[in-house]
Amino acid sequence: MISAPLPVRELSAEAMLDLWMLHSACEPLRTDAAVTRSYAVDFRTLMAGRMRAWYIATLLNEPPEVLPLTDIASSLTVARTPSGAGVAELPEGVLRVVSVEAADWAMPALVTSDPSSPLARSQASPYSCGRSVRPVVVVSGSVMRVFSPPEQGLSSVLAVMLPPEGTYRITDAMISLIPKFENCYDSL
Repeated sequence: MISAPLPVRELSAEAMLDLWMLHSACEPLRTDAAVTRSYAVDFRTLMAGRMRAWYIATLLNEPPEVLPLTDIASSLTVARTPSGAGVAELPEGVLRVVSVEAADWAMPALVTSDPSSPLARSQASPYSCGRSVRPVVVVSGSVMRVFSPPEQGLSSVLAVMLPPEGTYRITDAMISLIPKFENCYDSL
């Protein structure tokens, strides 16, 4: 179970790049010399690409406790299948579902993104499925399968979302994960 989500800052791409460069030891630049080059690569554009790659990798791989989470339960409609499972289409921009809860369940669902995992496959049998005592959610692409869907609906579905282009959602804990460069300009 994930404790209360961390406070989230929403930054523009420019503000995020400034923050990322500051914490990766790329800023501030020296002020005791002036050098002008017109034939070199655009350093900020190069760093923006690295920052974006770091940001997406962080959203995909880091523990949910340090990430900006969004509760998407109100935007989901769970439809029952003939087998009794529930199926919901995830909204656009969901990268990961990290927690699913319902009032009818004894505990939060175990969430897996591998439909061929033993946990997911065991839901096909009435003898090994989790039911409301040990519910299971299988996320595959943009489809979320809920085994033992609750009668009263899902109370919480926490997800890691990809923000709209040009914006970044970041927590203070994510800032500590920004990689440090020994010499930022040598890392090019």
